[in-house]
Amino acid sequence: MMNEKKTVLLVDDDPIDRMSFERYAKKTAFPYDYMLAGSVSEAAELLESHRFDALILDYILGDGTAFDLIDKAGQAAIIVVTGLGDEKVAVAVMKAGAADYLVKDTQGGYLTTLPLTIERAIYNKKNERELAQYREGLEHLVANRTLELEAEIGQHQKAEQALWESKREWERTFDAINDIIVILDADKLIVRANWAAARMLDVTPEDLIGSSYYDFFHCNRNDLSQCPVERCLQERQGCTIETQHDSGQILLMSSSPIFTENGALNGVVLVGKDITEQKHLEIQLVQAQKMEAIGALAGGISHDFNNILTAILGYAQMAMRQTEPDSMVHKALEGINTAGLRARDVVRQILAFSRKSPEAKQLIQAQPVINEVLELLRATIPSTIAIRQDIDPNCGMIMANPVQLHQILMNLCANASHAMEKTGGELTISLREVTLTDRQNPPVHLVAGSYLLLAVQDTGSGIAPEVLSRIFEPFFTTKGLGVGTGMGLSVVHGIIKECGGDIKVESKKGIGSLFQIYLPLFKKDGQETIAEPEILHHSLPGSGRILFADDEEDIRFLAKTMLEELGYTVTVAVNGIEAWRIFTASPESFDLVITDKTMPEISGLTLAGKIRSVRTDLPIILCSGDQTGIIPAMLGSVGIQKFLAKPFVIGDLARAAQEALLQKEPSSSPQDNLNQRKD
Repeated sequence: MMNEKKTVLLVDDDPIDRMSFERYAKKTAFPYDYMLAGSVSEAAELLESHRFDALILDYILGDGTAFDLIDKAGQAAIIVVTGLGDEKVAVAVMKAGAADYLVKDTQGGYLTTLPLTIERAIYNKKNERELAQYREGLEHLVANRTLELEAEIGQHQKAEQALWESKREWERTFDAINDIIVILDADKLIVRANWAAARMLDVTPEDLIGSSYYDFFHCNRNDLSQCPVERCLQERQGCTIETQHDSGQILLMSSSPIFTENGALNGVVLVGKDITEQKHLEIQLVQAQKMEAIGALAGGISHDFNNILTAILGYAQMAMRQTEPDSMVHKALEGINTAGLRARDVVRQILAFSRKSPEAKQLIQAQPVINEVLELLRATIPSTIAIRQDIDPNCGMIMANPVQLHQILMNLCANASHAMEKTGGELTISLREVTLTDRQNPPVHLVAGSYLLLAVQDTGSGIAPEVLSRIFEPFFTTKGLGVGTGMGLSVVHGIIKECGGDIKVESKKGIGSLFQIYLPLFKKDGQETIAEPEILHHSLPGSGRILFADDEEDIRFLAKTMLEELGYTVTVAVNGIEAWRIFTASPESFDLVITDKTMPEISGLTLAGKIRSVRTDLPIILCSGDQTGIIPAMLGSVGIQKFLAKPFVIGDLARAAQEALLQKEPSSSPQDNLNQRKD
């Protein structure tokens, strides 16, 4: 490949000298391409736009000197030409980077030596560059090798340190394991033991080393089923045996063989787990399962058994009222009644023990329940929803059921999460104490006093005003089919009311919602900090028209007889269908409905919902001999004023009827509701 013709730049402010150079170059077939510049500025522009192999610079230029261009020459060789002939100038330009220095003469004789000077300067410049590159490369190699050696030394040191730390970590881990670990050699001598083994044997690990396994763990060497070491050595495989140590601890001993690279058996590793507590728990579990079976049996038969007890107690009390108090028959009936009441209490105790009956309220702190709900929420709600909390740890106690409080929070937080499901947002849960006055603004339906304020706020879609007024209605929901039942907020409302509290809601469409729950605070002695409402006492006899529905003939007869003796007018129905037919025939003919919970075809809860859809003012009492799954707050949300547990006696029935009638709400046009339902 031919070498490209090199290019030089002549910079001289004397036009005569430039002409002389150009005339010489043309006459002598100058071996280089060339360009001319008459000033520093002109040369600088050419240097920016062109590449030159050599620069021929006049020392003195009109707008500067050769020094102004030396720094801008780049890789070009530099030859300085001057008419001064000053050695100091020559030394200065050579130090600045010039390859050569020529003195002009008046006849232009220097031009004849210029081609050779340029060639030599370019050659020397090339050598300088190659030498610099070689030096740089050599320095780079030395630096890299130095770094490699340092890295190798560092890696070696790190490896040694890591090995030492690994050994120490293994030793710490070995000693930190709570299970017993003993390593034996082929002669069954202990070569290593951790601190758990030493603690159980009341020695140090060093005391165990070199000792025979059998010095500390006594077992029958001739019975492989009882000795994990002998069995492991003979069968050449791991095994697990449950054994009891002399200390009384029950140990689950697992043995594993250790082999050399050649497959020779070299020792045994023993791992012993203390299962003493586990064995005790197994015994307790068996006992608990027995009690649970009793509870399950009691729960299964409680409905029928309590129906039978209702009949026994009812007939006994009915007969007692028709006999002379001093007669033997009356005393016998009293004995039957007493035995029936005892049987009722036994059933209730068994159901309560097996958790088949509703849990009563108790004095609790809300903070632990809230923290539990927060942990659950963080694991279940989308990551697009941020959870904020502002919980006062010094809040007082409330009288509530912790399960129901958990239910309240989960319902409200689930609704808030649903409102922010598409857009994300922020869910805030706060808890603090507040004092309500008679002039609270905005008002809540509570007496003045100290309350716990639990607030759940979201930045979701908000609730429209027309929906806000209905959110606590049972079965009302704005969610799609299969998404919501419409019972969540009604259950929340019922639980809060049952606890003597109230709930307030604020919401704006597109901004979010705020639910504020007020629950009465209790002092440490269990006394409520608000005044107790006055309890009205009424005599048991009453009046009113009652529809009573039960599929048990004896209970229908007894209830009708008892209530009519008290002054009520009673209509009975054999099941829910008949009760609905009787009611719809004349909805305004009844002041109270009493229905059994479990009936064929239409249950008591379903019947209550249908009746309340026609007459929201009509009080309803639900009876049942099976209290499983009964939540009083939930019953209130579907319009049931009272729950009457079977077996009941005349006093229970009379009080329930009287209290339900006292809570009767104002009428809301029942005939209009019925007509709308039929339409």
